[in-house]
Amino acid sequence: MAQSSVLVLLVLALGVDLAWTYTGHYENEFDKELNFQCPEGQLLSYLYSIHGNYHEDRRWRFGCRSANYGTVSSSCQWTPDYVNNYDGAVNYLCPANMALAGVHSVHSNYYDDRRMKFKCCGHSGFKADSCEMTPSLNKFDRELKYNVPSGRVIAGWVSVHFKKFEDRRHFMIVCSYST
Repeated sequence: MAQSSVLVLLVLALGVDLAWTYTGHYENEFDKELNFQCPEGQLLSYLYSIHGNYHEDRRWRFGCRSANYGTVSSSCQWTPDYVNNYDGAVNYLCPANMALAGVHSVHSNYYDDRRMKFKCCGHSGFKADSCEMTPSLNKFDRELKYNVPSGRVIAGWVSVHFKKFEDRRHFMIVCSYST
């Protein structure tokens, strides 16, 4: 059996959702601006982050998958301002029936922290419900890796900064959706 066929069978056996795109590089350098948007018609489906103690910052990777809007065009909006202060909590929920499709943040070396903005997308027939907050997705100074379960979307982002570690614990608000 060809090597590529074995890989396909392994991916299918593991139940991996192949309908998302993944950016294999980091979207930001330590201490630099982060500015990520999913392609039109897609929502965040994968988050990966590593923390660097030297920089007291995180680098991020994201993946996106189809929002299953069908032929209906989506409407999107960025938060008009940052949703948190440095060292302050992030408690963000997209407007009703919208989900996360982008993340923007800036880092301060003085605070060793980030301020964040979010992009949410949806359309008139998109409904999000049965929302739950995930457990913490990371331990301090450790890797964060999260795949959004099939049939769910990220509707909100929660995080808390701890000065002792100069890092954040991150949680996602995930919802079921229908179109």
